[in-house]
Amino acid sequence: MDDKPCYDEHEQCYLWKYKNHCDTKTEFMVRECPVSCEACATSIQSTSDFGVEQDEVADLYILNKISAVIRESKAYMRKLRADPRMGHVRETCRNNNALCSMWAAQGECERNPAVMMGTCGPACHSCDAIDFDSRCPKEGMGDEPVLKEAGDLNRLFERIVDQDENEFSKLAPVVIQRPYKSGETRERTWNLGPWMLSFEKFLTDEEADRLVEVTSSDKGFGRSEEVTKKINPDGTYERKTSSYRSSSNTWCGTDCEDDPTVRGIIERISNVTGIATVNSEPLQVLKYEVDERYGEHADYIQEQTHRPCGGRILTLLIYLSDDFTGGETKFRFLREYTVRPKKGMAVLWSNVKNSNPLEEEERFDHEALPVTSGVKYAANAWIHMRNFRDNAEKLCV
Repeated sequence: MDDKPCYDEHEQCYLWKYKNHCDTKTEFMVRECPVSCEACATSIQSTSDFGVEQDEVADLYILNKISAVIRESKAYMRKLRADPRMGHVRETCRNNNALCSMWAAQGECERNPAVMMGTCGPACHSCDAIDFDSRCPKEGMGDEPVLKEAGDLNRLFERIVDQDENEFSKLAPVVIQRPYKSGETRERTWNLGPWMLSFEKFLTDEEADRLVEVTSSDKGFGRSEEVTKKINPDGTYERKTSSYRSSSNTWCGTDCEDDPTVRGIIERISNVTGIATVNSEPLQVLKYEVDERYGEHADYIQEQTHRPCGGRILTLLIYLSDDFTGGETKFRFLREYTVRPKKGMAVLWSNVKNSNPLEEEERFDHEALPVTSGVKYAANAWIHMRNFRDNAEKLCV
């Protein structure tokens, strides 16, 4: 196609383009209106034709490798734009960083595919992976779900609390609320409602301090963001900062999880819930200073329900400090129930319904009230219906 003249066959081509026919009637438009649909092999002259203009470097050896990546990227994008099957990513596949070509020359496409294929599609020749449905086919949801049917959630929680003495007794579990149980003979000390437990001694003071120390030195804290309902072209969720969530946070990465103390905490979460670690997101550690808060929100992300990882079925909120005032966790739809943070304490609740584990339990919308003095530290453990870790590497969450 490189040597053939390229022109639109119809005067209406330009109009059809703006009626989205390049995407909806791809094969016809590429054939009849290649100029309007940017499908000409000669339409790519520079790297800015498919994203951010690429930086070059002074080092001759690296420069030659970058130049080779750029030549190959141009050839790849010419073929992509002329391929009717790729119409769904023709306008969204871009190099979004000026260093994409250099990173590709250094082998980052192979070493760090999760980030590179979305950020540097042309340089990595991964435009097909930008489309979520292509990257994450429904048949990829073969992992067994944690909750298969109605009643499984009850059984998960009953395993933790329905024995006078069990392996979790040392964590001092307390039933805050639970569903009605036929034949219950004990005096009820809890509210009736969806499952919610606290563990008064989930962490020791030393473990809580170590988790803060490791995450602070590993990546440091940055402004917390909200996950919006807007989905980017690659299927990821758009994030934003707002006064609605004014805390800072960090994530427990590989170095953090390799710490022996932290590894013990992660294993404890898995043992208590009975759910493999691969179903859990990395721990998110939060820092709230004076006047910082998180307005009422849900942890459950509805759109994940039918994604390979499944939705967040459980939240375990762990308090890592208590030398502050304010900062309570309030559940408005649970009779205004409010948790006063205590260092080492954890609260576990379900984000889905026992009667239908694919349906959100909306009564657990909650908020972190403003801190009035001191600094509050806490950690979120979010546990998914299916394998989260492996799907996150493929950007399928």
